[in-house]
Amino acid sequence: MSTRLNNLLQHIAVRESDSDTMRHVKQRMAMASLASQFTVGKHHLKQLMLYMIHEMIEGLEGRESTLRMLPSYVYKADPSKATGAFYALDLGGTNFRVLRVSCKDGRVVSRTDSKFVIPQQALQGDATDLFDFV
Repeated sequence: MSTRLNNLLQHIAVRESDSDTMRHVKQRMAMASLASQFTVGKHHLKQLMLYMIHEMIEGLEGRESTLRMLPSYVYKADPSKATGAFYALDLGGTNFRVLRVSCKDGRVVSRTDSKFVIPQQALQGDATDLFDFV
């Protein structure tokens, strides 16, 4: 914990002799101090946003990036003529989701959602363990 925060907490420490009002004031001061340490100004937020967009573009174009980007979109398609089964896969932190959409002449005929909990062995193992599960 920072020295500044320690000093603040010592000065505003709630004591048994404090009135309810004083306790409330001290608690609000402590919370305001803590909250200020997590506040991001508009300028820094915009910088972060621009950096993330830049890194996404770099990754999608195959250049080195701090964000791993895998293109997962359809390049060319005419949805008005779509016929067949189409799948969307979402591999998240603890779940694997699968969406199957059946279409005929551009209209959805059926839709099936499935959700699977990823076992710890697959989460903590290597890529082979994870993709064997998938």
